[in-house]
Amino acid sequence: MPYDTASGSISTGCGLGGGVVLDGQRRPFELDEYLGSAAAVATQSVYSSGGPPAANPIPVATDAFRMTTTFADLFDRAAEYDVTVDAVGAALAERRSVSQGDADTSTEGGSNASDTDDLPPVDRDPSPARVVADADVLAADLFVGGPAREALDALRSHAWTTLVASDPLLDDAEAVIAALANDGLAADWREAVEAWREPVAQSAGDHPALASAYRGGAMQVVSLDPALTGPQAAAGLRDRMPVSVREPLAFATVFSPARLYPEAVGGEYSAPDRDPRSMESVGNSEDQHPDEDRHPGEDQHR
Repeated sequence: MPYDTASGSISTGCGLGGGVVLDGQRRPFELDEYLGSAAAVATQSVYSSGGPPAANPIPVATDAFRMTTTFADLFDRAAEYDVTVDAVGAALAERRSVSQGDADTSTEGGSNASDTDDLPPVDRDPSPARVVADADVLAADLFVGGPAREALDALRSHAWTTLVASDPLLDDAEAVIAALANDGLAADWREAVEAWREPVAQSAGDHPALASAYRGGAMQVVSLDPALTGPQAAAGLRDRMPVSVREPLAFATVFSPARLYPEAVGGEYSAPDRDPRSMESVGNSEDQHPDEDRHPGEDQHR
């Protein structure tokens, strides 16, 4: 989400020049106004029942959840490229600047005026076990490793967590990977991550990470974008909607399966139940998911 330092405004549509797009509606908000109004809408939607929900059923790692290309393979191939976190950020900023320009042109032409009519209502229960990784974190996980990989390994290792991502979010990450490496690696990465993530719909022009969290009931967002992780944005979001935005290092530091498991699933946490490279189940995952037989990729109402 680029931040216009000249105007002090922030746009979910990723373009410079102030304004916010939420479910297809663009309004010229300053940052505080955006966080107050748009986040209030999200809070009202996800907490319409009067408060945080009880723990919900969690998907299970099964033998059916198997990728033809593993993350281990992808990491080995990506190691051939000398890519830095800064290069990932620059590539994503360029990608989203172009995408926002296209969205603005389309909006001016009136082609997406009824875009929100095709979206399902936001009725998914929020959960701290549901996490959005922004496109920069997804690409840094592949190329750089470090905190980004540590953060996502925490999710890959636990089938009771859910990676939430819209198609536009994956489109951004795939484009960044193709720009920094090649189309083949990008396509294979897309295949692997689509087998992992839970898809959600979003309006054209919305910021992919925030839209995924808003529409997918994710209470945690991992991002390298300072416009999302900075003190002003983070404090405003925490005050007005059930989401925390953290950099990968901070997320990896605070993520505690032992503390989260009783709240998200119930019972006592034992150990990781999935191999973070092959995404195949390990140990006795049935002990941690006695009543579940669903695939992590299913679009579940939790």
